[in-house]
Amino acid sequence: MKARLRAIVRSPLVYTLLFAAYPVVFLWAHNRGNDVALNTVLGVLGIVLGATLLLFGLLFLLLKDRSRAAIATTVIVLLFETFGHVEDYLEAGAGTIEEIGLLAAWILLGVMAVLMARGAKRPERATGPLNFIAAALVAMNLLPVVPALASSGPVATAQWHVDPTTLDAHATGPARDVYYLIFDRYAGERTLTNLYGFDNSSFLDSLRSKGFTVVDNALANYPQTTHSIASSLNMIYLDKLAGEVGTDSGDWQPLYDSIPYPAVAQAFTSMGYRYEHVGSWWQITWEDPHADRNFIYGGAPEFGQVFMNTTLFPAISRWLGITSGDFDRQAYERIGFQVDSLKTIAQEPEPTFTFAHFLLPHPPYVFGADGHYIPPGSGRPVEQAYLEQLQYCNSVISSIVDMLQSQPGPKPIIVVQSDEGPHPPELDSDTEVLHYAWGSADDVELGRKLRILNALYLPGLKHTGLDPGITPVNTFRLILDDYYGADLPLLPDKTYVFQDFEHPYVFSDVTDRLRP
Repeated sequence: MKARLRAIVRSPLVYTLLFAAYPVVFLWAHNRGNDVALNTVLGVLGIVLGATLLLFGLLFLLLKDRSRAAIATTVIVLLFETFGHVEDYLEAGAGTIEEIGLLAAWILLGVMAVLMARGAKRPERATGPLNFIAAALVAMNLLPVVPALASSGPVATAQWHVDPTTLDAHATGPARDVYYLIFDRYAGERTLTNLYGFDNSSFLDSLRSKGFTVVDNALANYPQTTHSIASSLNMIYLDKLAGEVGTDSGDWQPLYDSIPYPAVAQAFTSMGYRYEHVGSWWQITWEDPHADRNFIYGGAPEFGQVFMNTTLFPAISRWLGITSGDFDRQAYERIGFQVDSLKTIAQEPEPTFTFAHFLLPHPPYVFGADGHYIPPGSGRPVEQAYLEQLQYCNSVISSIVDMLQSQPGPKPIIVVQSDEGPHPPELDSDTEVLHYAWGSADDVELGRKLRILNALYLPGLKHTGLDPGITPVNTFRLILDDYYGADLPLLPDKTYVFQDFEHPYVFSDVTDRLRP
């Protein structure tokens, strides 16, 4: 056993793989509060380490020596993984002289690494120090996240499960399709009027004219997507989850785990509905493995895309005329794909429950008001970019509603909601907002973040339970009760904030600060 351990410690493959893993671990550690699921990180790590082993094997065949192959592999992999960082630092745009020069320098460095490794004397002497340095770098970035991972585990009662024996898909007639459409960071009417100087009443009136009930002064239950969707899709407040995980925990994984195949989806599938999932670029709603069908656009969720953007891959894609690696362009094209996916679902003969998460008017701000592509860095002020994207979002919502309502058969149930409002403009960057403490936010910023869009199309019923102040936690309690005989009690409509990203389970009730 000791001999085997010594052999591992002395292996040059150790530092080769650790140095290859370091950029991934670094990115994860510095975004651990930004909704990065562990399985996503492991997927990226698997690809990186697999590619590193393949390159090591090829260089070993060329150099005929493990230590030499390890040194050359390490240099080349680190050059590949850091190209995007250096390019950003130099502000070298695509196709510029700076980018071409950087590429030439990186190729030269890679060739030099192979030649130097080939001619090095006693390269094995570097193995011990390099193993130590690589292990130290990885360990320093894992230390903040390992305690949370070690304390996490399955939380069996995190979700609220509907008793399927109480449900009847035909309680009020033919089964209707049900659409739950989330438009991320869509601000409430009061926020748009008072903080952005924008009158959104014509759009809201157009929804009313199409039969929607638009909740006046609508409030979210929580100020962040993970909490909000976990709450609305499971029809619960998160106090029980907080009690099981512990209010001292900084581990977000139990929250993430409560979103795939939530109680609402389980309720509809128990009645024979197909569960359709229209994914976003956010890791947690990228796909749901429990759905009957996932509609996914692009090759990787957000963490994988961000990591790829730090490497040489985007530059290679541009030089080859491939745009699929461009995160911002994909964010733009994904919206059209999502709308087309809803059209496909609407034409299915079986009753369907569809969850679709639109990252609009959420950044990246790549839409003009008329829907044309505006690349990031165009110089638009954040408020202007947000409003233009929101105006385009209005047209997207209107087109979806018109399409769904025009389908033959029973009129569908359509819920159009936002999970949260926008960030303060000065903190619009996701990286900066990680440090924002919602527990100490003032009333202005609470209102900006927690006033939302909440519009419900509930055809064929009197909606006697539709309280003027209904919040998302009660949306599907009401629907399952009124349409499917679930006999679910409505919960008090409350709004909570969590303390900060290091304390996601410490909640404070701010309802009274937001109600008129």
